[in-house]
Amino acid sequence: MRRLLAALSALAAAAVLLTAAPTAALAGDPLYPPNPHLWLRADIGAHLSGNVVTQWDDYTPNGHNATMTVAARRPTYVLSALGNNMPAVHFNGSQSLNLLNPASPTQFSIFVVGRNSNTSQSISPIMGPSGLNPNNQLRWEYGSSVLTVGTGNSFPAVSSPVANSSWHVLGLHFNGSTLSFYRNSTFVSSANVSSSGPWVLSSIGAYYSSYFLQGDIAEILIYAYTLNATERTDVQNLLRGKYGLPA
Repeated sequence: MRRLLAALSALAAAAVLLTAAPTAALAGDPLYPPNPHLWLRADIGAHLSGNVVTQWDDYTPNGHNATMTVAARRPTYVLSALGNNMPAVHFNGSQSLNLLNPASPTQFSIFVVGRNSNTSQSISPIMGPSGLNPNNQLRWEYGSSVLTVGTGNSFPAVSSPVANSSWHVLGLHFNGSTLSFYRNSTFVSSANVSSSGPWVLSSIGAYYSSYFLQGDIAEILIYAYTLNATERTDVQNLLRGKYGLPA
């Protein structure tokens, strides 16, 4: 009986460690560049009811926590979803989370560890708009491309052949005049663009309530400034190593 109670206690402790948010808001991680704007990690900060994600806490002091009040639209939590037995949040094509405090970078470096499972879907949102927020999007398209657009800040629609249906680290970097796309540690394409203000993103896995992600997200990391080449490479390599992804 003592052994059984000890085992149950250990399992309960492990569940708390797995799903609990950081005990104190962090400005970052010493291995990463400082002052991230938003940081959602499936391995830390997911509040669960069974395997359902009720809230996903931002790993920064900025309060970009993600929630969904409609129970049927909450995504699920998957243990050992990808390399190194790392977890992820799964979206089934009708689920999403809303950011209590939208992300709003003007210049940025964004990293997404995820995959798009629906290669026939033209709009498979990673991050997008909600409510009365402007129609700004970061999305996968047809399992082969990634598209960015910002109707709220005159950010033009730009597509890049970054994606497929396998896990990857998606990197986007905008310095005010050039938008560059990376897959894992490999440069894919760039475009000359400009914007008139911040790129406001207020939901995870949805474009309003019209289109939904069918896929998985393990991590979203946003800097509200553009990382230099060394910083960008360091983050890409850290994420690839963490999730066991190729170059």
